[in-house]
Amino acid sequence: MHRALPAISIVTLIILCLFAMVLGWIKYFDYRQKEDKIASFPEYYRGLARGCYERESVNCCLWSVSNMQSENALLIGQDGCPEWTRQEMLKCLGSYTWCTTKSSN
Repeated sequence: MHRALPAISIVTLIILCLFAMVLGWIKYFDYRQKEDKIASFPEYYRGLARGCYERESVNCCLWSVSNMQSENALLIGQDGCPEWTRQEMLKCLGSYTWCTTKSSN
């Protein structure tokens, strides 16, 4: 004959299940928030923002894309920035590096 689980074990399992569900919802809403942000970018910046999932920090990367868009800047090229521009990036892991006009900021 099988013994039933003690009440404390059942309560513990329920609490763990609820915790896992809450954690899943938090992750889902964080993901949806990022996807909504990415969808709001124009096409060029949207492509860069999609690449943020592969970088060290998705949030830092998305902030760098936002800054690039606000400056109407382009990702730094293989040869660096043209002489009439300067290199910019955020001081966090995952930031893109871009070229902006020297008169900006």
